[in-house]
Amino acid sequence: MALTTKQWIMIVTMLAASLVVAWALRQILSSILKRLVRRFNGSEPDKGLIVSVARSAALVIVSETVSLIVPAIELSDLATQRLAMIFDALSISFLAIALYRMVDLVCTRGVLYVMRSRQDGHEIAETLAPLVASTLKVVVAVIGIMTVLGFVGVNVAAIITGLSIGGAALALASQDTVKNVFGSLVIITDRPFVVGDWISTPGAEGVVKEIGFRSTRIVTPTGSLLTLSNGKLADAVIDNVGVKRKHPMSTSIVLDADSPLDTIERFVARLREHLAQSQDVMSDAPMNVALSAVAPQGITITVTFHIRASQQVEAPSILHRLHLTILRLIAEESLILAKAST
Repeated sequence: MALTTKQWIMIVTMLAASLVVAWALRQILSSILKRLVRRFNGSEPDKGLIVSVARSAALVIVSETVSLIVPAIELSDLATQRLAMIFDALSISFLAIALYRMVDLVCTRGVLYVMRSRQDGHEIAETLAPLVASTLKVVVAVIGIMTVLGFVGVNVAAIITGLSIGGAALALASQDTVKNVFGSLVIITDRPFVVGDWISTPGAEGVVKEIGFRSTRIVTPTGSLLTLSNGKLADAVIDNVGVKRKHPMSTSIVLDADSPLDTIERFVARLREHLAQSQDVMSDAPMNVALSAVAPQGITITVTFHIRASQQVEAPSILHRLHLTILRLIAEESLILAKAST
């Protein structure tokens, strides 16, 4: 049946009004969401996430409103029913998208609120939040897809039955994935490390950036991002350097065997004074500069000190600065480094 001029005008007007209302609602909802999330999280929210949630929420309202207005266009009963069904399905899709994006905005703060009574609640929240967020996203996505399919007339019960039949085959094909999920649970419950810890495992060392369902991401001292499967990581020997308050460091200097004793003593005293005043060195930790060996090949002076464990990634730079200072003091005291034996 051909549409009348009145119906065309109503359709065009409805679409134009929908765009304007959707834009206005997005602006209003963005402002409201920003204030609510800022108050809930206590920090500035991600602008992109706010806009995404607000846009989806605005489209939910507009889709439902259009679904209610469609009968006023006076189309055929079948066309009206199908259009209403389509807009209802769109509103559910946009609602699922809004909830999916909302998870990223509030998940970390929500987990932290639940763990607020624990002394280590903040560390647990940082570790657990990505897993909770991933789970919620999967649940929202599955429920949203199933609901939309039900609205458009798809037999959801048959799909679920088919999935259950194929579940056994899927389980066999995803044994490694299941192992990694259980590895994630082991890491969360036993807590051998949390996000932000410096860990060392066979073949990998660095700061834990994220603990996911399947894998853990580690940033190495060189800045590379490594992804380790949680199944293997749960079975591996893990050295959690992050729990240490201090990290030991040492270096050695071999001076010429004919170096004057008083000059060596003055050099050692000046080096000790430098370490005592250095911002890199922990002043409340053991520190020493001493002659460790005397031989015809040279006089060995060993330097030992500690830096904060959180500065371990900066260890090469700290040693670099120390070695420059040692070379400067050697030059100022007119000392000579021992030559390598041939």
